[in-house]
Amino acid sequence: MTTNLPHSIMAYKSFPFPPSTPVFPTAATVHAYLESYADTFNLRPYIQLNTTVQHVRWCLSESRWIVEVSTGEVISFDFLIVGNGHFRVPRYPDTPGLASWLMEGRAIHSAWYRRPDFITDTLLVVGAGPSGQDITADMSSYARVVIHSASGTTSGESGNVKMRGRITEFRSNGEVVFEDGSREQNVDHCILATGYQYSYSFFDSSVVTLEMPPHHLPIPQGLYNSSYHIFPLAMHLFPLRAKFPPWSIAFMGLTLRGIPLSLFESQAQAVVKTFAEPHTLNIQAEEAKLVARYAYLHKQLGDQPTLIAKAWHFITEAESFEYRDQLHQYSGTLDPQKVPEWEKEMWQNKGVLRSEWKKLERAGEARMWVDGIGNNGGDQWIELLRRLIRQACSKNDPGTSRFRDSVV
Repeated sequence: MTTNLPHSIMAYKSFPFPPSTPVFPTAATVHAYLESYADTFNLRPYIQLNTTVQHVRWCLSESRWIVEVSTGEVISFDFLIVGNGHFRVPRYPDTPGLASWLMEGRAIHSAWYRRPDFITDTLLVVGAGPSGQDITADMSSYARVVIHSASGTTSGESGNVKMRGRITEFRSNGEVVFEDGSREQNVDHCILATGYQYSYSFFDSSVVTLEMPPHHLPIPQGLYNSSYHIFPLAMHLFPLRAKFPPWSIAFMGLTLRGIPLSLFESQAQAVVKTFAEPHTLNIQAEEAKLVARYAYLHKQLGDQPTLIAKAWHFITEAESFEYRDQLHQYSGTLDPQKVPEWEKEMWQNKGVLRSEWKKLERAGEARMWVDGIGNNGGDQWIELLRRLIRQACSKNDPGTSRFRDSVV
């Protein structure tokens, strides 16, 4: 599998991908990039691998975090950054019959999907997000039939891919029933791209309460994990009403939209600012922002705590760029950053770019396009991406006409 964003907008702004890197790199390439980052900035001495964090607690008398790890070591820290990610603990739908499929090994979560290297006759993929779409596309070259199920989808077919709506039942004989009453027979295997839970097993209830927070304002005391969101946090980072200072801990990477690595870099700047200068965190102003967001989501979704929780860390494309700008402004760096317009342009065109790049790969021309790009700076990547968009538009591909005006 590859990234679904061009690496030139996804990379840390302080550390671009190497010249000639494919526009949409593989997981192995991204892994090598992250290792190179660690080596370049001499981070390895501060990274302890093959070690599990087993328990973390706040020591009030010492005003420090006490961390117990799998080696038996107990370490205390002034500050704690929680960056364990939220794409590890799968979320499974409670569809009737699914538990039996999982127990029998006929269904797996996309968390365990690595490559389309197994042959199957009829494969079912569940989920409309990027993983569900990518796995459907990957497996369509290996399975005789791929059934892609997503809530709200109208039934249809495209080549060997069948589009179906929400599943209402998995049956032991391999039959799957959908919400419109249609059925698919003899389904061999199912991959569930149904999302993940926020999980912090190393915290007990003295740090995070594992339940839905009280959904009526004012903002509740404590810190809650609904499995859909962490609440209440200032800037999606700092606990506001917990038993420990908000400037002693930060939860990184919770938002469900945006460009990951560059967003993490912006968040890291805000975290360093808060740890170093805690007085800069305006508690009242941040609580007012939470009240406003709650009121907005309540108006949009109604008195539905679960829907509000699901939407809490989900930010729109425009909001993701505004969020990074706000983080930069808060951090007060010597050279305040703004998300550049070209990056927004490429984010808007990411679908067209990926489609055109796949065509170049199939034609055996992709390597030629990126050969030497980046040797003379990042502007070369911007021009390359714009060339890809222009090429897609020049072919009058369906769906590309709306992008013409954004290409300069």
